[in-house]
Amino acid sequence: TPNSTRVVYLADQATDTLNELWSVPIGGGSSVKLNRTLASGGDVQAFRISPNSAWVVYGADQDADLVDELLRAPIAGGAVENVSGPLPVGGDVVLKFVQTPVFEISPESSYDVLYAADEGTNDQIELYLSGEPYIDTPDACTPDDTTLCLQNDKFKVTVTWRDFQDRSGSGRATQLSNESGDFWFFNAQSNELIAKIIDGCASTGNYWVFWRALSNVEMELVIRNTETLQTLTYRNPLGYNSNGHLDIDTIFRCDGSGPAAETIDTATALPAPGIPELIERVDPALISPCVPDGDRVICLRGGRFRVQGTWSDFSGGSGYAHLIKKNEGSGYAWFFNANNYEMLFKLVDACSFNGTTWVSIAGLTNVAASLTITDTWTGIVYSQQNDLAVDFPTNLDIDTNLTYCGPSPF
Repeated sequence: TPNSTRVVYLADQATDTLNELWSVPIGGGSSVKLNRTLASGGDVQAFRISPNSAWVVYGADQDADLVDELLRAPIAGGAVENVSGPLPVGGDVVLKFVQTPVFEISPESSYDVLYAADEGTNDQIELYLSGEPYIDTPDACTPDDTTLCLQNDKFKVTVTWRDFQDRSGSGRATQLSNESGDFWFFNAQSNELIAKIIDGCASTGNYWVFWRALSNVEMELVIRNTETLQTLTYRNPLGYNSNGHLDIDTIFRCDGSGPAAETIDTATALPAPGIPELIERVDPALISPCVPDGDRVICLRGGRFRVQGTWSDFSGGSGYAHLIKKNEGSGYAWFFNANNYEMLFKLVDACSFNGTTWVSIAGLTNVAASLTITDTWTGIVYSQQNDLAVDFPTNLDIDTNLTYCGPSPF
């Protein structure tokens, strides 16, 4: 199972030559039969486990020999229910092609099943979704704890992840504006990815997709246009520090044209991350308690770290970054429009790991910008600068100069 708790297998364990479906705890123990009693001559031919490890969907000539159906059973045994609908005389569910199961469980609901069958008319194979004919039509975006709905619900954004311990899951979403949102994976205090979609129809004739990640785990970011059903997927391999993408030439053309789907490997198809321009110094005069100043100065990690930012654009304009504190460990910045987030940053207390505070900064901009973090306990300053016309490089710094791990001096 995906959660590594049970093993599901086919075997003629109870009756010779009669293949049935069994489940057993991965650490050992008693096996339990999952399928109902089969018709004479029937056997289980294929199965799939749901992404949430709760169900097994199996194909068998369950109630009549040579009449293939789909059924669903709890992973540890229990009441079995039919997935496929009533079949006409001669009808069957298509279970396998070259020994591979061809029915699929929804990765979103872990309950719905997409399958092929001549369920309506014999010898007329159609697609069905848990007993109803499947038609790929425009679908509404409903925001929830794993889904962002951007640009007036036109775009559905989700992300899944897998870490170095082979744990996996869905990113937890926070809607920031109509254009942007972020996701955390392991800890609500530690943001991992920010995404925004900009209406660039008047400029380039398509929607722009900007995203950055503050993580090197395996990620799959999926963006779906709910009107045209186009899907843009970014895949980041485990261990790769992705710089994300500032894409102004996406498949999401404003006239509805463009490819139906595109998948981009961040390690091979995108430019390598740039090198962050860092300034590190010590100024004892800065040792004083952090005092927030509107949205110009915010204080993180219990008031220890003072955070400030600046920007200057192509027209010669400049100003202070507008900072938003999301929680004690992270925040955002916007420059020109409160709906258009330009930076994501976080501070992680890693004193117990390597005796420092980790800094991660990502920018969704190519204007000149800076983010300055001051340790008010020591006067140590950590600042990242970005030059005009340079895509702000992502910085995942686990060896900073913020090395003080003692008590507060105040």
